[in-house]
Amino acid sequence: PTNHLDIRSKEVLQEALNLFEGTALIVSHDRSFLDGVVTKVLEISTNTARMLTCNVTEYMERLEVEAD
Repeated sequence: PTNHLDIRSKEVLQEALNLFEGTALIVSHDRSFLDGVVTKVLEISTNTARMLTCNVTEYMERLEVEAD
């Protein structure tokens, strides 16, 4: 969990993830950290899955718009 890392360690982890060219599954409640590393969101529902090119904040905003 990122809450166990100091600020510099979180920055180093974010930099490493941004340089990583593969796929990573990231689970965190730290929205700022997620927005710094997430470029795509995979949404999995009961019978569907979709890939969105956005960060977590943009994804949450899209969900709000779709719900209206």
